[in-house]
Amino acid sequence: MKTYQKTALIEVVSEEQDRVLVQNQNKPEDQWVVPADVFNQTYEEVKQDFGWAIRKLKEGFKVARKGWNGKGMWIALMPSLYLDKDIINGRTKKHIGEGVDLDSQPYLVMWTASQQWQPGWLASQADMLAEDWLLIE
Repeated sequence: MKTYQKTALIEVVSEEQDRVLVQNQNKPEDQWVVPADVFNQTYEEVKQDFGWAIRKLKEGFKVARKGWNGKGMWIALMPSLYLDKDIINGRTKKHIGEGVDLDSQPYLVMWTASQQWQPGWLASQADMLAEDWLLIE
């Protein structure tokens, strides 16, 4: 027998002692009731930890932490990029040399609170252990 795992997220709309009203994420028109005991045995809360954030970055989303103090900060994954030596700009040629193709590997970037592009963002220990990551639309 084949087994399947649901990959869409659901949200709890309301909870009562014997039942839980749920809906598919961001779809209030798609609600249903689950008996509380079935809900508790079947579902677990999604921890929006660093692993979750990395998965979302790889899916093309921007993410941020609720705990960051700066307004408007987020990170994104820049995909790998290959540029032929003939179209590389002078600033890059200065560092890698003339006649060299640019083979850039994926990296993380941050849009900072001061609205600056910061390539090569690295997570702090607090960022890696946090469970307050969220998607940025």
